[in-house]
Amino acid sequence: MLVFIYNNFLELPFEEREINKLEDNIMRKDNIYELITKKYVYNLSAKDKLSKLAIHISKKDNTNTSWALYSYVYALNHQWKEAIESIENTIELEKWENIDSWMDLAHFLRKEKKYEKLSTYILLNLEKIIDKYAWTKNILKNLIKNS
Repeated sequence: MLVFIYNNFLELPFEEREINKLEDNIMRKDNIYELITKKYVYNLSAKDKLSKLAIHISKKDNTNTSWALYSYVYALNHQWKEAIESIENTIELEKWENIDSWMDLAHFLRKEKKYEKLSTYILLNLEKIIDKYAWTKNILKNLIKNS
């Protein structure tokens, strides 16, 4: 369903979301954010269309890809609290599988000024953080409590 929407409505050259596994040793592999920002960051009417579509998708498609899309749309609109909540949902579905989502969480936390130190802690201890928190619910709450 998402591939059809990307290709036909959003006009993005999208086949499948690439995930970045820890063992790949690559810093960024996820292609959704890059595709969205290139096309929509300076086009306000297209960004509004994307926002509405992302909301619609996320309500019907509870997958890591749809939640990632949702978080990126919030990020494009500088709605950091919502971006954090959405990427947290992505991580809860992916567990440890995609380090890009964990790095996105750190990035979104940095934008929410009160979490700058936590953001740095996550980035400097990424493997340890993933090992410890990948299987937990309320990841942010647990990170705050234990950092």
